[in-house]
Amino acid sequence: NICLSLDDNVWPGDTNSDNVASHIDLLSIGLTYNFTGPARMDTNSEWNGFISPNWGGDFANGLNHKHADANGDGVVDAADEEVLEQNYGLTHGPTNDFEQLPYTDLDPPVFMDLEELDQLPAGTNVQIPVVAGAADQMIDDIYGMAFTLELDPERFDMSSVEVIFPTSWFGEPGTNTTHLHRVYDDGRIEVALSRTDHNNVSGFGTIMYLRIIIDDIAGVHEVPTTLVVNDIMGIDHDEQHLTLRPGMSTAMITSTKEGTDREELLSTFGIFPNPTRDVVYFKNAYNMAPNRLDLFNAAGQQLTSIKEPGMQFDLSGYPPGVYMTQIHLEGQI
Repeated sequence: NICLSLDDNVWPGDTNSDNVASHIDLLSIGLTYNFTGPARMDTNSEWNGFISPNWGGDFANGLNHKHADANGDGVVDAADEEVLEQNYGLTHGPTNDFEQLPYTDLDPPVFMDLEELDQLPAGTNVQIPVVAGAADQMIDDIYGMAFTLELDPERFDMSSVEVIFPTSWFGEPGTNTTHLHRVYDDGRIEVALSRTDHNNVSGFGTIMYLRIIIDDIAGVHEVPTTLVVNDIMGIDHDEQHLTLRPGMSTAMITSTKEGTDREELLSTFGIFPNPTRDVVYFKNAYNMAPNRLDLFNAAGQQLTSIKEPGMQFDLSGYPPGVYMTQIHLEGQI
């Protein structure tokens, strides 16, 4: 028998039925990814409440899984994410402010990592890692997370934002994870990531990168800025909520050093000789040394990370082969 629920209409994109289509709704899609059920009679994806037959299962709070089928075709998949994106931000009733779970310093943090970028050169495009967990505060058995990044829109060009989701400890995008984000002019960036394979994962480290242009500053050499990760939600596959700690990072936005053309600095950067038997040397028009060097083997495994390596690096201790480097220089990688 198929039950039609007249008082439980599906609003395409509001997968958790909290009256708004938001980044948090991606978690419901991830929890039911590839689940199937009866299709709606009306598969219109416009923002409206549609009568839909109930599916055979429910979320932990009793809400029927049919709400995750945003486009009403009878299967939860990437097409439902597209509908969520289409209706993002729309509401159909009163909404509640996010309530952060109580946390302590012992809980795993989520933060924008500025350890290598404690000075942010104005007028440049920097890449900021967003990190979840820490070596001594690993995140155990997580399936999905949602959070908001907060930046000063007077210091960062929000129109330049590029969000990058690499393969990480959390999973591989398009294979066993999915994600979305929404950028606002007021400095907020709403982000959600979810597994799609119905397996929890544990770990710590970078889960995304935020690439953004720092606005020029006039009349001063340094300006402090604070970057915040807030309103964090983490869940496991049983929909139990995990306690994650909001992180705050500070850095100094610095004006361009007098006489330095950053475009020329980056365009003239080079490594020689290549190939080499032992030492490689770095060069650029201003003879500026890298801030950090990361070395990887051909399989992409990181072998070492060296702060302030100077103008050369000795590879004689490594076996012959092909290696890759990431060079951090003046906020660029």
